[in-house]
Amino acid sequence: MADDEMERLIIERRITRRIYLYWESICRGRRMPEENDIDPGAVGDDWPHCFLLQTRDIDHVEEFNFTYLGEGILRAYQHASLDPNNLFLIGPNAFHLAPHFLHVVTTGTPLIDHNHFYTDNGQRVLFRQCLLPVGKNGKVEGIFGAALFKMDNSSSLN
Repeated sequence: MADDEMERLIIERRITRRIYLYWESICRGRRMPEENDIDPGAVGDDWPHCFLLQTRDIDHVEEFNFTYLGEGILRAYQHASLDPNNLFLIGPNAFHLAPHFLHVVTTGTPLIDHNHFYTDNGQRVLFRQCLLPVGKNGKVEGIFGAALFKMDNSSSLN
């Protein structure tokens, strides 16, 4: 990686952009990197907010399998009392995101999402997440990504 690219990664504030740039750098001219190209050490402080999802059983979307779900994502669900069946975010039971997963699998292209939702108690949650294909010979075998969210204390439904 060139020094100017590394500097951009360090300066970039949005996790989705940093992880996308990392993914792009490990593609090395291929349509997508292989899962074993991913180096948690190179991802650095963002690794706890990353995940790896296997797509082996694509016919049974509800059974998408996380091979890695970062501690930061798990901790966020525990501390923010978020519903693990959340319709918007990557998390322990993210099968609701199957249409997004299927989009990445069928197109072989990244998907970056940022938006907000409200919790049951009216708290607004802002989030960013990216879903990036990984695989061999142009065939998507998994999804690498990152997710980060924060509680927006300036706004709520109440």
